[in-house]
Amino acid sequence: MADIQELDHLLQLSPSQGVKVYDDEQAMAERITEWLECPAGTVADYPSWGHNLSAFQHEPDGSDLAPIMEMAIAEKMPLDIPDLVISVIRVNFVEIDLCQVIILHQLGVYAQSVSI
Repeated sequence: MADIQELDHLLQLSPSQGVKVYDDEQAMAERITEWLECPAGTVADYPSWGHNLSAFQHEPDGSDLAPIMEMAIAEKMPLDIPDLVISVIRVNFVEIDLCQVIILHQLGVYAQSVSI
């Protein structure tokens, strides 16, 4: 039995099980993906849930911005995803409004490009 299970955050269907269900590392990746796709204030009945990266949208992508974004993620994400234990967070800018977020957590590694 899996430690963690999560439904597909876009509610994609699987022929064998209805809505896709993910286990362990993939389940945590789904939770992180959903969190990074939802700015705080956009989820009905839970306005505090979601990322806090919108504040950095118009900031110049200098050498100081990535560590500040890493700290913002490290502070807020574990509050919204309680069973997530973060070891390392890295933010690297790919383009002016696109960054790659890498998170090392208790179940594996998550890497995704995020538009801010």
